[in-house]
Amino acid sequence: RAMPLRGESSHGPSDAARTAPLRGGTDPVPRILPYVDVRFAVLADYAAVDPQGRFNIIGLFSDIYAAAFPLQVANLHVALSFTANALEAGSTKALRLVLQDQDGRALVAMDGQIGIPPPARAGRPSLINICLGIHNLAIAEEGSYQVCVLINGETKTVLEFSALLAPAPA
Repeated sequence: RAMPLRGESSHGPSDAARTAPLRGGTDPVPRILPYVDVRFAVLADYAAVDPQGRFNIIGLFSDIYAAAFPLQVANLHVALSFTANALEAGSTKALRLVLQDQDGRALVAMDGQIGIPPPARAGRPSLINICLGIHNLAIAEEGSYQVCVLINGETKTVLEFSALLAPAPA
């Protein structure tokens, strides 16, 4: 999109922005616009989705401490939950995750497709829960890092974390 929708925030369009008047604003009957929004997104030591679609998340973090650099992170999981309205049901979206260092260099990029299921109940949004693991991640130096989550090329959220030297024992 070239211009953000009215009422849009960094977390996606507001409810007001998801409806738009018909015929250039003259019709009082709103129409519903399709959407896919981030419900939540976190970084964790471990995350999985069980067969009922429930999350199991262990060790949420925003900082990683190391005795020295370079550092090898055994497991970094990204837990994502999206909502989509019924107009998106049956569609497929391109999902891209990019882990970047503080200079914007991509350390890891993951691409995939997510199918949007129909809502479990009429009148409710569809829920899509996804866990992605990055294993044996090499972090060369102390600094700031981020995981960018994109749907169809649009940044939906950015998860920031820092890699820091652990304080010396007292």
